[in-house]
Amino acid sequence: MNVRHRNHLLGATLLCCVATSAQVERLPSKLRISDTDLANCYQLSGKLIGSQLVRSHFFISPGGRYRAYVEVEAVASKSKTSSDWDCASTSRLFVAATDHPFRRVLVVEPTSDAMGNSLGIIDWSPDGRTLLVAHGVFQWGSDWGQRFVRFYNAESGAISEPELVDAAFSARAGTSCAVAVEPLGFSEYGQLVLKASPFFMMGEETPEEDSCVQKEGMWLFDPATQKLVPLPGEFKVQRYGKFEAASAN
Repeated sequence: MNVRHRNHLLGATLLCCVATSAQVERLPSKLRISDTDLANCYQLSGKLIGSQLVRSHFFISPGGRYRAYVEVEAVASKSKTSSDWDCASTSRLFVAATDHPFRRVLVVEPTSDAMGNSLGIIDWSPDGRTLLVAHGVFQWGSDWGQRFVRFYNAESGAISEPELVDAAFSARAGTSCAVAVEPLGFSEYGQLVLKASPFFMMGEETPEEDSCVQKEGMWLFDPATQKLVPLPGEFKVQRYGKFEAASAN
């Protein structure tokens, strides 16, 4: 399924490349606690700030049975023969049941095509069993990026494939399509609430020909049936989980 997206919110401007030498110098990571910040090796001006580890606070499910947090580490490194610093991200999702240690349930590694990535917690479902996550991949110094909707079942330990929701839009349209999807939360019955927008190439004023969504709107996605249903524009999304302070250790 060739589904394309763009993440236009990326602020990094420095082009990074993949180090090929086995002898690599790495800068130690500095920890920062934040629920929204992107881990980065550089300031917007392009100045090197080093490696960063951004960790979210604990996000508690309704009823307090489960906790989750994400951490995204951007590591600055360079080969011994180069003067240029590269930046590569690794994102991790951790979940724990009450009185149990955290388990790492998802890891997103950098690739040569997408050295940057991110994970962001959106919400727990009303029954406290399913965690909704935004998963992004991108290339530093480029406007290219992909955003995926992921959800994790804390009881079964299963996590959805990155393109599951995108495939549902293609199935509904009857053809492969391009669409920009953003996870917003859950309905009171446990369906995913999404915002879907037409897909535009950077700088273009009209959507791509294969954009199957012609205007921005809200949708319900049922994880059980993998079906989509459009929602009225006045639909209000509730939050069911809550953040709690995490340890910096």
